[in-house]
Amino acid sequence: MTRLFAYMDRKNLSVGAKIRRTALITMLGAALIGFVAWLLIRPFALATTDWMICFIGYPAIITGLATLVHEGNHEFHDGAYQARNLERHRETTPVYRQKFI
Repeated sequence: MTRLFAYMDRKNLSVGAKIRRTALITMLGAALIGFVAWLLIRPFALATTDWMICFIGYPAIITGLATLVHEGNHEFHDGAYQARNLERHRETTPVYRQKFI
């Protein structure tokens, strides 16, 4: 999840767009994992569509809420902040230690 937040923070988007995209990606990932788990269990038990909805829905909702709580503790920045931060980093870091992007 930390990698996802770092990846989204590097994007040149507004803070709201970063939050929405991060929540959507984590929810879709959890729903996909729930669907795969249901596919593995389906031949033995719980083969109805109602159980598929439970296996997909609950992980997606819980993960979405957890992502929003985590985003409250994570500071996303807009694109202008990132550009200023990169320039400041290049000004204060010796050339041999800079990571070239």
